[in-house]
Amino acid sequence: MRIVLSIDGDGVRGLSAAVIVDALVSAIGKRIGRKMEPYQIFDIIGGTSTGGLLAIMLGRLRMPSTEALNAYLSLSRTLFTNKIHFFKQKQHLIRPGNQAQLAQEIPNDQAQSLEDELKGLVRSYVDHEEEPFWDAKVDSPHV
Repeated sequence: MRIVLSIDGDGVRGLSAAVIVDALVSAIGKRIGRKMEPYQIFDIIGGTSTGGLLAIMLGRLRMPSTEALNAYLSLSRTLFTNKIHFFKQKQHLIRPGNQAQLAQEIPNDQAQSLEDELKGLVRSYVDHEEEPFWDAKVDSPHV
């Protein structure tokens, strides 16, 4: 039998998933009488969008669920702050028929900030930077 964790992403859903996983891991630890980490509980961890980022944090990077939740909050500031600011400035474009113009004007300036933040996060949890996503430990879940 395999225990699978599938995490949806996309903004608030990703945050709620991180909160639910943290509560679930805590409840499992209380139930069995010892602290557990997500990589010790789940055999397979996967996700879409920002849920994929959470899957990497919990499975490959072996982050405790509370740390992954805090890291997600930090990443979401980079991911979503510019979008909120952008849409406040471009409210006149949010009308039927203006989607193509709106899509062309969405800024990509947060991409470099996000990449830098993700690289820093990975470096802080990975021993060998040359192969950061290869994990040969036998107790590692599939991510």
